[in-house]
Amino acid sequence: MKQGQEVVLSCELNVTGESGWLQNGRPIQESTRLGRLKGDTQLVITSVKLQDDGIWQCQDKDTAGFVTTSKPVWIVVMGKLFFVF
Repeated sequence: MKQGQEVVLSCELNVTGESGWLQNGRPIQESTRLGRLKGDTQLVITSVKLQDDGIWQCQDKDTAGFVTTSKPVWIVVMGKLFFVF
């Protein structure tokens, strides 16, 4: 994927409680560039950057406290190529 593109990730879980998104196993902070759509089941990244490269997953914590994490989606962001001679 090229920098600047928009990407929409869909959560494949049946969200029943508190949900959130992880990047490389860490919770993300929503911002003007990273936001949720459609009842927390989708995450939109409006302008992909190099720092968005990695493994993305959605997570749900039900009322009993059980946490379920979705299958991973790997985003690869194309950046500048550097050659060392």
